[in-house]
Amino acid sequence: RANPALAPDASWRRAAAADTSSAHPLYNLGRYWVSRQERRRAWDLLGRARELLKRLGSDAVRGLPVVYPVRAEDVSGLDRTLAFHANATPFASREGTAPAERIAALLLWRTCELLGDIAERNGRYTDARGMYEEACAACPDIATSALRKLLELAVAQEDVEWQMSCCRRIAATNPLDLRHRDRWISMSRSLGTPDEEFEADTELLRKALASSTPREL
Repeated sequence: RANPALAPDASWRRAAAADTSSAHPLYNLGRYWVSRQERRRAWDLLGRARELLKRLGSDAVRGLPVVYPVRAEDVSGLDRTLAFHANATPFASREGTAPAERIAALLLWRTCELLGDIAERNGRYTDARGMYEEACAACPDIATSALRKLLELAVAQEDVEWQMSCCRRIAATNPLDLRHRDRWISMSRSLGTPDEEFEADTELLRKALASSTPREL
């Protein structure tokens, strides 16, 4: 436990050096520094992981596994989102893609979203928007968290059209999301551009959800 050679940063640096075409060690190390508020370090490492994933695609996750012991308390919770979505039905059942391609897309999604978070916290809102959009493009069927962050940026900039676009995209990704459906309906009515079909569909959904049990959902 007191051995600095087994610390996460040292271990993942060795892993990255052992396979310079692998994005995983760079992502892990970048995520580690995010958790410690070292945003500059995290930005550099995650940026390198993104570069590999965009340039090599699935080859960036096919390298020989290099495993170094890391204390569990140092990494617990770092990749809960990544691990959960790896088994999410829309992602796991995506047709026409090999497992390595799906993993590469998933890792690119998380990498870009984390880069967006760093840019947003540093006040670089244009960069944040670009990274969140890349995250959505990498995994459009599950990137609802990136869409919500885009919506927050739109609200901060008081851009109503962008807010409406984000709400519709969230609803398209998760049709059961009544909150963002209602938000879009409210804004569209305020602008005098309601969508009767969308509103009717939302009301049917509201009734269906109200009459369903948690087990059915």
